[in-house]
Amino acid sequence: MYVIKHVVNVTTAADGTAVAYTSEPLNGPILKIIYTKPTSGGFATGVDFNITTEDTGQTVWQQNDVNASKTVAPVEKKQDTAGVDTTFFDSIYAVNERIKISISNGGSGATGQFVILEG
Repeated sequence: MYVIKHVVNVTTAADGTAVAYTSEPLNGPILKIIYTKPTSGGFATGVDFNITTEDTGQTVWQQNDVNASKTVAPVEKKQDTAGVDTTFFDSIYAVNERIKISISNGGSGATGQFVILEG
């Protein structure tokens, strides 16, 4: 198994929003996203994240009111042949597309780092 690390540093505009992308497209399962809030100058308490794949728009991590550093291992439900959700989960896959990180309510000029592990 291989793992590729993508690092995205994000800084918000005066209105507390930002949009950033991985510099390279991903080609495989998204194993983890690690958000690190710096000790000073980090996103405001209650920042909102909406992280998706750029082309297909798959939701990878959507969460409101994040207050501290956090790690997630995103998965999605599997469906049966009739399209009905099952109790099983699988990784979210990106195929030759970047990850888009949208921030809102982050505070003016605030920063945060996202490490995306692909494998």
